[in-house]
Amino acid sequence: MLLIALFFVTLITSYLFPIYPDEITVRVWLSRIVYDFPYKISIYPTCEGFLQKLPISWFFPGFIEWVIHGNLGDIRQLRLLGIVLELVLISILAYQLSISQFSEFTDSIHKKASPSLTTFQSVAFVISLLSIGVLPIFLVTNRQEQLVLPLVAILLIIFVNLDQYAERLIPKKKLLLSSLVYFTSVSLILYSHPKGIFLSPFFILIGLQIFRQFKNKWLMALGLVALVVLLIQSYVAWKYTFQCTKNPELNSLLKSFYIDPFEAVYDPSMFFHELIRSMGNFGKYITQLTFKYNTDVSYLPSVPVGVFATIANFLIMINVSVMLIGTLVFLPFFCVKDISKGRLISINLVLLVLLVCILLGALLSLTKNWYDAGYFYVMLVIVCVFIFASDKHKLLKKSTVVVILIYLSCTAIFSQIVFNYRYLPAFWGGFAGPGVSIKKYDYQSALNDISASSKA
Repeated sequence: MLLIALFFVTLITSYLFPIYPDEITVRVWLSRIVYDFPYKISIYPTCEGFLQKLPISWFFPGFIEWVIHGNLGDIRQLRLLGIVLELVLISILAYQLSISQFSEFTDSIHKKASPSLTTFQSVAFVISLLSIGVLPIFLVTNRQEQLVLPLVAILLIIFVNLDQYAERLIPKKKLLLSSLVYFTSVSLILYSHPKGIFLSPFFILIGLQIFRQFKNKWLMALGLVALVVLLIQSYVAWKYTFQCTKNPELNSLLKSFYIDPFEAVYDPSMFFHELIRSMGNFGKYITQLTFKYNTDVSYLPSVPVGVFATIANFLIMINVSVMLIGTLVFLPFFCVKDISKGRLISINLVLLVLLVCILLGALLSLTKNWYDAGYFYVMLVIVCVFIFASDKHKLLKKSTVVVILIYLSCTAIFSQIVFNYRYLPAFWGGFAGPGVSIKKYDYQSALNDISASSKA
């Protein structure tokens, strides 16, 4: 109960986190399709992609983005929507745990675990993984990544549900619904963030699981063609968005964000030089989650790192490292076992492909900002939750699993206490950093300014 209570206190602290500049620019970028159709206006007015014609495959996800974000009139609603997306992610992951064989381990704590208790413990387990360090800030920040995360979890649920049918015939309505949710999710991910391109093998694998269920070969071919078109159009569109040859300095800056994979072909020496440099900075994906005195662009208050924060940082780095190494070691082993049993496409293979996609995207990213670290870690959590939601936890004794759950809960409780102690007073006092303070934001004044400007 203490973990859940602290989680809601953390939500209040996170709500008060200043509106980050990216939250505004991203909404201008992605959520205006109804106003600018059929074009998309970028935040780089000197670039070729400033006024970009939308590919056909982006019409539908663009409209959904407008429905979600296009009518927000108060910037505080951005934070509320970020909290809603965090709760949706937690609910999806907890649901998958509660209906899985993982729930058997509730018997280790209570001999007759009710469904409500099982759900409660699943929620607590997910919260314990998502309540470390400064991660709560990332989870409520309304950038592009926040919508990607629950959609990836939904795609995994689609695969698991269809996989349960094995050789049995899947009801047509369920297959059609799965196809609709699949294409909606994939198109939204690709529309929202260029990081979605790195997930292409993962999308293809999930798509194959769906398309092979169609008895009509033409429908199967149509599904594959639609997916390929979506992937190609998204890649071309994002590449054009960041093309800025008329402004060499800005063009160089934009190219410094990511390593172009095609450099391995036309400039291999530069590719491997940048890749080695990126590997040397890989540890930032862990340290960016910890409590620090100085943060990127001072997005958090500069609070000295005391004894308790140092202890929390140590636990965070150990936990994340163990999670990453464990998934890298055990997932290939699980895949080999599945293949030996004649199961080529399994949930373990899908999770391994997803993990490789995440790692590839992380290595090709040169920025490794705080939100990059948050995205990387939450993706890792999604992978781990679905591993536990299958029968892989049976490799451990029940008592061992219970000890792990207690340890993770205690770590999350300790981390949340440190988090709220460090940041709640500053946020309540009106800390703004590079953004806009939620506490001191005057909506009526802003509305009056806009009204006066429109009449000028």
